[in-house]
Amino acid sequence: MTLRIVEHRTPIFLAGAASMAAAVDALVKLDGRCKTCISSTPPVVATIAGPKAWSDPFVTRIADWLETSTVVTPPSMIRSLIPRQGDWIKISLGRRSDRLDHVVFPRALFDSEMVYAVVNLDRPARPGERSIVAIGLWSQFARTLERFGARISNERDGLSAEIALGMVARRYLVAARVRGMTFAASSPDPIAAELIGRALLRTRSVPNDTAVAPWEEPLVQHAAELMLGVRTPDDIELFTGWGGDPRQEAAFMETALELAMLIGVDELNPKPREAILEAGQS
Repeated sequence: MTLRIVEHRTPIFLAGAASMAAAVDALVKLDGRCKTCISSTPPVVATIAGPKAWSDPFVTRIADWLETSTVVTPPSMIRSLIPRQGDWIKISLGRRSDRLDHVVFPRALFDSEMVYAVVNLDRPARPGERSIVAIGLWSQFARTLERFGARISNERDGLSAEIALGMVARRYLVAARVRGMTFAASSPDPIAAELIGRALLRTRSVPNDTAVAPWEEPLVQHAAELMLGVRTPDDIELFTGWGGDPRQEAAFMETALELAMLIGVDELNPKPREAILEAGQS
């Protein structure tokens, strides 16, 4: 008897184009399963609010594609400090966290069975703000005590990774403008999304030999220890798609290869890996 075993790894879908709209359209074609889930209510898009005068084209495009108007941003510190009854939900972490028994999130995040974590890395940051890519998103939504615990300490010792244990997102989506192109990426895994987002940030920064590689980021290391998602580059497969002018596709692929190297992936658009086992008959 012959058994054919197909190895499944965590996907990262990376699309590019000249504009945000075209990049998201290319990502939708690449990650076709992203929307295929039965839900009784419209999906929830969780994101970080930008300055009042800034409109987020990435969040807008994703929300339009998901056909939802439910975009949830973190509550103010005052609102989370003095919560109204029924506005918050306590999520038990069981034994997954050594320091938190539970985490408290706004009820609005649970208005649908499908939650999409969406972060535009081009969002104007507040003074002194840490980079928020994927894992750190949920600490912005947590109740004041947990949120404060995530902010006052470094990423290695902080609570951001443990707070993220309390949320399950259908997809993590990040976008950034790099080298004159717009990149959009998605993954069902928070660590994988954090890695590709950190790689995008690293690629568009000034070359620096002392810069930390994505896998060496303290937040990523802590999340891996908590088994929040992928733990090694071998757990990841990277798929790419270009949605712009064919004359720019070579530049896109060159950058995609650089991003893959930064996260330790040695192959783009891999074919399914199969193993065949032969079992003898008695």
